[in-house]
Amino acid sequence: MLGAALSLVLLLKPGADAGGGVAGFRWGPAGLLCLLMIGYGLTVRPWGMIPATSLFLIAGFVVLGERRWWLVLAASIPVTVFFWALMTQVLSVHVEPWPEFLRD
Repeated sequence: MLGAALSLVLLLKPGADAGGGVAGFRWGPAGLLCLLMIGYGLTVRPWGMIPATSLFLIAGFVVLGERRWWLVLAASIPVTVFFWALMTQVLSVHVEPWPEFLRD
């Protein structure tokens, strides 16, 4: 919490040697990404990690301007499956991969 507050202070009141300001930032995509993160946090348990994370990454890539769907899908789905496997197989953290209706 303290880190977020200090980051906000640095963003809004940069030092004397900092140039520019916040005028050149793209606030729309940044706000949309924040909303996507909130949505991801609310959907990861009911939807399961693999669908929720894949959809979050796909939406994030689209918000950031990527329009090549083959690249969006090739980057989001394998990364999601890799991190799920890493968490469950290597780190022994139980994460449900699929929604409840698809579980055993």
